[in-house]
Amino acid sequence: MMKKLLAILLVSILFFGCTQQAQLQNPPSKEPVKTPPKTQSPAAKDTTPPELKLSGFAETTDKPLLDFSGTTEPSATVKVNDAAVKVANGKFSYSASLVEGENIIVVVAADKAGNKKTITKTIVYTKPQAPIDTSKDSYVPANGVVNTQELKIHLGVGPASAGKDGFDIDMAKLMPGSTSETMMALSNKLDSAVHLEYSISGSASGVVKLPAPVTLYKLGEQRFVKLTIAVPPELAYGDYEGVLTIKETRERANQ
Repeated sequence: MMKKLLAILLVSILFFGCTQQAQLQNPPSKEPVKTPPKTQSPAAKDTTPPELKLSGFAETTDKPLLDFSGTTEPSATVKVNDAAVKVANGKFSYSASLVEGENIIVVVAADKAGNKKTITKTIVYTKPQAPIDTSKDSYVPANGVVNTQELKIHLGVGPASAGKDGFDIDMAKLMPGSTSETMMALSNKLDSAVHLEYSISGSASGVVKLPAPVTLYKLGEQRFVKLTIAVPPELAYGDYEGVLTIKETRERANQ
């Protein structure tokens, strides 16, 4: 019996020793811990529209072409009424053809991120009336009628001069050596070419001048003549008054 127990104990010792040796020769493999890849946060999206500035606009014009310019970001694109415009270093220019009446100009600048800046302008084009040439001094109309107008003139020369009531032409705060212009309405419903004669009396006679040849301008049925106020450099400060007499000789319609 004792021999049997010793044999079992010996076998157990041998088996345990072999197992330990095998573990030392072939240790259990350790898998490396995998680190998840780092994720980069997305860049902030550009939502700022490009800068856009325009110059050269007016509310009204009598010219059929409107030339204007503008500035924007150097990398931006520009369209005017859906037409692409060349941009150089952030600067551009454009000539827009106008029609009589109201014109709408839409300028759009867009950057690479797709942001847009829009400016809308409205301009009214009025076609100018051709002036009536009355430069022919020998003009004598058939069936002529004569219309004489007398207009009271006041000219205030000097920095402290002020206007006065009751004058047809009142020019105040003129300075010696200065030149100014004003439009004066003539009688309504002039039928055709007009021959003008004028004279100025009073202290304003050396200041008020009509250009030669006289040019008339038309607005509807109304005619206007341009007066040039040329103040002599040596003229002293003060009030200058006079009477401008204009004689119109014109054709009468349907004679």
